[in-house]
Amino acid sequence: MRAKSPKLSLTNIEFQNLNTTSGSSSPSFEVSFRAQVRVKNSNFWPYKFDNTASTVIYGGVTVGQVIIPKGKAGMKSTKKINVIHCEDDRKSGADVDHEEAEIR
Repeated sequence: MRAKSPKLSLTNIEFQNLNTTSGSSSPSFEVSFRAQVRVKNSNFWPYKFDNTASTVIYGGVTVGQVIIPKGKAGMKSTKKINVIHCEDDRKSGADVDHEEAEIR
């Protein structure tokens, strides 16, 4: 039997703080949110994973990371992990009003 790679998804995103500054020569924003990372294991054996991070990218610039702690998804199941992202530093973007965030 061949092992299948797990599928990761970021769901239930709840923004707690989102401040933007636009219209100036240097638009910026700060954000904090809660979310749930899901690790879906479709194998017939458990899938263990080490500490890792998911990167949040905005306008081609890394604006933060979500830390995913070490864990295990049981056979044919989905492991749900609650995470919090808090970004204190102001980050600049080319166009704060029109860009989309990309999460990897």
